[in-house]
Amino acid sequence: MTASINDAVEVVLFDIGGVVVEVNDFTKLLNGLGITDVQTFHDRWLMCPAVRRFESGESDVDTFVASAIEDLELDMTPDAFLDAFHQWPKGVFPGIKDLIRETAERVTVGCLSNTNTLHWTAFVPQIEPDDLFHHQFLSFEIGMMKPDMEIYDHAADTLGTAPGAILFLDDNGLNVDAARRAGYRAEIVQGVDAARAALEHHRVL
Repeated sequence: MTASINDAVEVVLFDIGGVVVEVNDFTKLLNGLGITDVQTFHDRWLMCPAVRRFESGESDVDTFVASAIEDLELDMTPDAFLDAFHQWPKGVFPGIKDLIRETAERVTVGCLSNTNTLHWTAFVPQIEPDDLFHHQFLSFEIGMMKPDMEIYDHAADTLGTAPGAILFLDDNGLNVDAARRAGYRAEIVQGVDAARAALEHHRVL
């Protein structure tokens, strides 16, 4: 059971894409493929076998691109898909690093993110994760992905923290629902204002 809001939060885990890093609308980058239900596509993306293999560190870029186009039934060339994929992240949200540092003065902070070598390498200089986070749980490094229960169990075990004392902030409802099933407190947020509101709601700030 998730802890009461009156209990103390000991750890805050931030998703990266959509919470720390602003993202473009990926469906628009896919050359107008007639995708109208953005959330449905994002859920399909999250559970796509090619995506899961790549973001679990199990495949190389070329294999990922070819398999993702096939799995998602996209009418695109590999080069066009890879170009859109590179453009998906826009940049670090202004003010989010200050918010994380403010949070780190009160509790342990970390990131828990589905990501990959391409995106992570590109944004390490902007995020400066080693200076920003006490802990980093990155799917391509640990071979686990949201919304699978094992990644939440792994993070809690590594932290040595009861799940109910962990607050997780993510922009995807599937990941938030899974975190709650794992016993975490979890909120859907996008960007700095929503993240701050969640931190205040759970009495971290």
